[in-house]
Amino acid sequence: MLKKVACLFSVLLAPCTFDVAVADIIDQSNLVPNASFRIAIADVQSVAQTFEVGVTGVLSRIDLQISKNTLAEGDLLFSIRNTLAGIPDPLESNSLFQTTITLDSIPEINGGSGPTPVTSIDVSSAAIAVFDGEIFSYSLSRSGGPFGSPPWATSATNNGVYSNGSIYTRPGTVAAWSPASTGDDLGFQTHVTASTVPEPGSFVVLSLIGVSCCVRRCRQTRNFAKASNV
Repeated sequence: MLKKVACLFSVLLAPCTFDVAVADIIDQSNLVPNASFRIAIADVQSVAQTFEVGVTGVLSRIDLQISKNTLAEGDLLFSIRNTLAGIPDPLESNSLFQTTITLDSIPEINGGSGPTPVTSIDVSSAAIAVFDGEIFSYSLSRSGGPFGSPPWATSATNNGVYSNGSIYTRPGTVAAWSPASTGDDLGFQTHVTASTVPEPGSFVVLSLIGVSCCVRRCRQTRNFAKASNV
């Protein structure tokens, strides 16, 4: 009888699927509406920004506010890094994700202090699992020069505008990172794919209750039969 109940349980659950709802949401955001300050991404200076994860999931995209002028030269290397005591990991070999941002894909801004368009970097292929409270960083560097005029990273002009991270710079691409003297933060935005499992539907709940009652009834019947045979 218990085997029959088990089969019944399987049949009841067979048509029921427990779908996982996946949502790509904005986690951290520090987009600068009116850029009055830009920091050079040059042969002699790489820049990085730390950020704190606020949503557990998988890091899917990072939006950057970067720009170039007419005379700019050289592509950029974009990296996602772990942090050590809150400071970006200096080793390129430890990068969690790297890709080249071609100069052609960077918006051109010649002077002025208007808004910087967003350049989006899809990082989902790296499948970087992130958890609420963790500190990561991304960096922008340029190598292979010497080049002429550099691309620029837009930053906020007010100290501490983004409280969950900081700008870091370093000469070249191998030295240790140091906090930027300005104390500002780069213009950026992170996206996380968060997964949630919904509660079972009422049909499944009622089915489980029914199966539970059947199991209890079977046990009572078996116990009664044993008592009668004594």
